[in-house]
Amino acid sequence: MTSQADTIETARLRLVPLRVADAGELAAVLDDTRLYEWIGGYGTEATRALTGWLLGRGAQTLVAYIHPGNVASEIVARRSGFIVTGEVLDGERKWRLNRGV
Repeated sequence: MTSQADTIETARLRLVPLRVADAGELAAVLDDTRLYEWIGGYGTEATRALTGWLLGRGAQTLVAYIHPGNVASEIVARRSGFIVTGEVLDGERKWRLNRGV
């Protein structure tokens, strides 16, 4: 059985389904610190679009694990409605977003 992933769009952003063939290129881009110097809210917008899409399709709880030193990701998580739980796994703090929060 195969399924087609949906494209998620906002006014400024278009998230298209990833292909396995794109993984290497994506990893290199995400590892480039210059990305985070100019991103200007795209991380929050993308996260909100994805969480809205998931919750709109029946997800009840979303979880993110963020390294304590990754302040930018913590800001995106907080702005997107995630709450830090106090739990830690492999040195990363667990954040949770529940439906209706």
